Amino acid sequence: MLVLSVSASAAPAPDFRVAKLIGAPTAKLSGLKELKGKIVYVEFWATWCAPCVAGIPRMNGIVEALKGEPVVFLAVTDEPASKIQPFLRKYPMSSWVGIDVERSALKAFKVKARPSGFLLGKDGALLARISPEKITEAELRQALAGNFENHFLSR
Repeated sequence: MLVLSVSASAAPAPDFRVAKLIGAPTAKLSGLKELKGKIVYVEFWATWCAPCVAGIPRMNGIVEALKGEPVVFLAVTDEPASKIQPFLRKYPMSSWVGIDVERSALKAFKVKARPSGFLLGKDGALLARISPEKITEAELRQALAGNFENHFLSR
């Protein structure tokens, strides 16, 4: 497991909104309160980000492995829906895809580079910042069980 950073005690995750969702049971996300009681993995990505695109099949596998569990996978981009919808026809994503052209979610999480990922607990606490290419099904299952280990590892 490679955790890029994590707080010593689980602080609340920044609240954010996403004006448009694709592949989700709702058209938008008005705030984290809508996801309370679920583990949330937020990934910030872009179509121009080669590691983001290369990681789509791996993340789709994790999403499928946890289907039916109280876990939400939210892939947020600041690119317009007019660009994302054709992209998704070529590269389908199992995650909910958030369109954040106003960059409110990116600003809330202080995202400077892509891909970036954040793991949130069922109570809305920020458990860790974990790169999308490093998050595992096992770590998500630990978070579901309330046993996610908050420690910092580096390579």
